Amino acid sequence: MLALLAFAWPLRGFAVAVGPAEVTGSLGYNYRLLQGPGSNDSASNQFLLNLRANSYVWQPWFATTEGGLTLTRDATSVKGANPDSGLQDSSSSIVTGEFNLNLLPQSRSPFGLRYLASNSRVDMGRISSAPVTFTNLEFDTRRLELRQSYLTEQNDRFLLRYDTSNWSSVTDGSYDDSLLGMEMDVRRAKQNLLVKLSQGTTEHSLSRQRNENLIFDLSHFYTASSALRIDTKASYYNFDRSFRVTSASATSGSSTTNIAQASSFMFWRPEASPLSLSGGVRAFKLDGNTALDSNSSLNLSANLGGFYQYSKRLRFDGSAAITTTDSSGVATRISRQQAGVLYQSDIMDLFKGSGTYQWYATGSADNQTDKADNQLPHKNESRQSVYTTLAHNGQKTWLVNETSSVRLSMGQSLNGFYRFGGRDTITAQQDHLGTVTDRQFAGIASANARLDHTGTVAWSQSDSGSSTVQTTLSDSRSLSDTKDSQQLANFQIMRTQPIDRLSFLSGNLTVQHVRQDFPGLGLASNITTATGRIDYQHSSVFGITNLRFLSNLFVSRSATQQGIDRSEWDNRLDYAIGLLDASLSLRLIQIDRQNSSLLLFRIARRF
Repeated sequence: MLALLAFAWPLRGFAVAVGPAEVTGSLGYNYRLLQGPGSNDSASNQFLLNLRANSYVWQPWFATTEGGLTLTRDATSVKGANPDSGLQDSSSSIVTGEFNLNLLPQSRSPFGLRYLASNSRVDMGRISSAPVTFTNLEFDTRRLELRQSYLTEQNDRFLLRYDTSNWSSVTDGSYDDSLLGMEMDVRRAKQNLLVKLSQGTTEHSLSRQRNENLIFDLSHFYTASSALRIDTKASYYNFDRSFRVTSASATSGSSTTNIAQASSFMFWRPEASPLSLSGGVRAFKLDGNTALDSNSSLNLSANLGGFYQYSKRLRFDGSAAITTTDSSGVATRISRQQAGVLYQSDIMDLFKGSGTYQWYATGSADNQTDKADNQLPHKNESRQSVYTTLAHNGQKTWLVNETSSVRLSMGQSLNGFYRFGGRDTITAQQDHLGTVTDRQFAGIASANARLDHTGTVAWSQSDSGSSTVQTTLSDSRSLSDTKDSQQLANFQIMRTQPIDRLSFLSGNLTVQHVRQDFPGLGLASNITTATGRIDYQHSSVFGITNLRFLSNLFVSRSATQQGIDRSEWDNRLDYAIGLLDASLSLRLIQIDRQNSSLLLFRIARRF
């Protein structure tokens, strides 16, 4: 008796410290019938008790709590159940829910705890972060999240976090995931420093695969003035992977990847100046190791670019960049310079404001030099390119009546391209006199021009509902020797129609045809796809208040064997009267002639 009193007395004190709880919940029944293309159809009967409460400990400023609990008695029957496959009839009690604790929520050092337990047979809607799509769509989730924050008087924020999760399925095994991390956010008048450090692991029971990753990320943002900003970033990433497949032909292996990078970018954009500049430097290092091979590479790059708005219509731009890469003892260097110009006309009003027209022209010149050292043959390659574009477009709108209009838009562009390149190759040969070198230079020139046409005609109407019918045609063809071409035709029709004050119907249909012809490659194709959707909603079926019906039909068809044909029809009845809620839904799915269906009935009494 003394031992019982000694145990009960602390609980009595805890009960006094806990504030009044606000409790809500429901008592209900679920029925689910899942039928698929195989023989493992399943039917489930579930009785559920849902409870949700929120309260506080001692005082609201000290700790607040909230959570939910679902107690389920599930009886599942599987057609053609086979114990060897892991699928069989079952009768089980399922407990799911979540709990949240916020300690010192209004202080500078709040602590948060969250625990979540879910089962896809009970509350599929709450499970959204599983790392894999399980084939049988039935799995359990357990997740624990811990957060400890600290806020300084300058509003700097420091955070420690720990997350651990488990996803388990009968046929796909389980995934165990854990993450330990730290975050720091320091803000000053002109600067912001963000630091993130995390160590995580993921394990899969079936493949015995284990992944470990270490991530460090530092970002610094400095706003020197309204015109100048400098962003600096440094990061380190380590990924270790090991696996072992236990099967007739067991395989195992491991790999390690290390990535380190640092970069700094500058943006100078004065409001009153026509000139704006941006540029930066970046260093990137990659080391990878497996049981059979290893590789290492170092990449250094720098770039600078700018825009000069000479006038409202005329703009110039230019840029320069250099990149060096050292990979497996081979060093390469790429340098590039580019200059361009853009001229665009004003938007001209036509037909007394019912039409517009505009034209523009662009041109650019590009020079790129590639150099490869530390190997034979040595290669120096230089390429010069010139790009030009001349384009114009216009549109006009006709008012058919007060509720409808027709819009026509057309565009045309001519794109020209010319490239000249030279390759300088140095090779070494051995003869009786010693080593001699051979130097060869090859020039390559190519030119191409492409003519594009686009046109769209659309009719729209707004009366009791809204309608849109639109057709788009485009043609693109090469004017060079390749003679390749592509045509596209797209037709869309959309309608939203309120039937009365309680119901409406909406739908859309899209049909698209693409024709491609590449004579030089011997390739040609004609592809037609069609997608359609119809949505219907009624808020008072059979004149019964709060009896709501929703129906959604989606169809997608492809004219090629590689495409996927899909149809999905979802019908749902929802009813609410007082504290009683009921729902009946039927979903029919067909994917490439494989049919499946899901029937779900739910009824619950809230309190």
